[in-house]
Amino acid sequence: DVGARGLWHSERVLPFIIFAVLMSLVTGVLTQVFVFAVMDKLGVSGREAAQYTGPAFTVGAVAVLLAQLVLIPRLHLKNKTLMWVGCIPLLAGALLMIVAADFGTLIMVQFLIGLGQGLARPGFSSGASLAVSPQLQGNVAGLIISANGAGYIVTPFFGLFVYEYVGHTIPFFIASGLLVFMGLFAYFALRDGVGEFNPDEEDV
Repeated sequence: DVGARGLWHSERVLPFIIFAVLMSLVTGVLTQVFVFAVMDKLGVSGREAAQYTGPAFTVGAVAVLLAQLVLIPRLHLKNKTLMWVGCIPLLAGALLMIVAADFGTLIMVQFLIGLGQGLARPGFSSGASLAVSPQLQGNVAGLIISANGAGYIVTPFFGLFVYEYVGHTIPFFIASGLLVFMGLFAYFALRDGVGEFNPDEEDV
């Protein structure tokens, strides 16, 4: 059994932490750059952009709720499956952002990003918790919370800096590449059964 001190690099927990850090990086890039992309694509000022970004982010939030309150309870997917399946709409949103040229498409981008987050985040949060004994689940919860914010530390470099000084589409290509890696990582690197509910171990 892994103690609390070495929990973060446990082979049962580390894959979930890696996925969580990458998810925070990807969603941070997509969220922070979105506002500036709206200004450039729609030709509006910063103040005018709020009229577009507000409704778009609201649609994204509704998509999160749709995934967590409707889809997840009905689909009964494993946590591992939620993780790699969640990468699919996120990837579609990142790629669509590259070619988006009107407000309707930008709304769809936020819907896809919200849907992907709504599926993937419960997957790695629940999976990391179920990967350890009940005595260590509080420690894992703290690690996942930290991982959820870790990516935002470097997001300005991968997002806003690259968008402004390298190319307006490059952050979305970076996010797309990371999402492909994350989907493959979740599918192949996570062992079947790890981080999944096992009724036989419920009272252990």
